[in-house]
Amino acid sequence: MKFFLNGKEKELVGDQWFLSEVLSSLDQVEAHVAVALNKSFIPKSCYKSQEIQEGDFLEVVTPHPGG
Repeated sequence: MKFFLNGKEKELVGDQWFLSEVLSSLDQVEAHVAVALNKSFIPKSCYKSQEIQEGDFLEVVTPHPGG
């Protein structure tokens, strides 16, 4: 399955992926990121149930102190 992460095309093997699984596969700790899926904010409570589809656009941001 192909999708876009922060503007770059990525590919994962398989057809069904949930946001929590995608973040885990990318070594992103769920507690330390904010995610938008196709320009809509996704609350952390939905990460395990939110499916990622072919062609989706994910934006994952992490906070950086001191900014």
